[in-house]
Amino acid sequence: MKNLMKMVRWCFRMVHSLNKGKSFERDIANMLSRMTGAKFLRVPMSGGFATTNKSNDARFDGDVFSENDLFKDLVIECKNHAIDINLNDLNSEKSVFWSWVNQAVNESQGKRWLLFIKLTRKGTYLACKNTTSLEPLGILTKRFVTLTRNNNLTVKITKLK
Repeated sequence: MKNLMKMVRWCFRMVHSLNKGKSFERDIANMLSRMTGAKFLRVPMSGGFATTNKSNDARFDGDVFSENDLFKDLVIECKNHAIDINLNDLNSEKSVFWSWVNQAVNESQGKRWLLFIKLTRKGTYLACKNTTSLEPLGILTKRFVTLTRNNNLTVKITKLK
């Protein structure tokens, strides 16, 4: 009986985690739609669609997409977590932050990419390779921090809200 209760609690946590991620993806899609006037949508099954269905359709790379010609080559990843990321994490190539960046780089396959990160009770952040990806989106922010890893991967990051 005790093991059954543990399994039920684990299942509820997984469902909550999945719903939290889907909700953040919808929030980002809605925000980008409002900012640009173009329609942005969640990718079915949140990026896993292209992998499980062996799809070569570029719209299904990442978590959010638009069929608008301005944004067709933009890969958008969204991460919503309750973890703390500190300066040590930003310096460590093994940190969860750099694993998310690597995922965005790998899924984009040379296209423009954006990584939206929501940290519970900390705020929402945006990471990108360069700020020219932001111009068509109307994301105007004054401050970006540039991070460079040992392998010369450079990322710009800013806090949105």
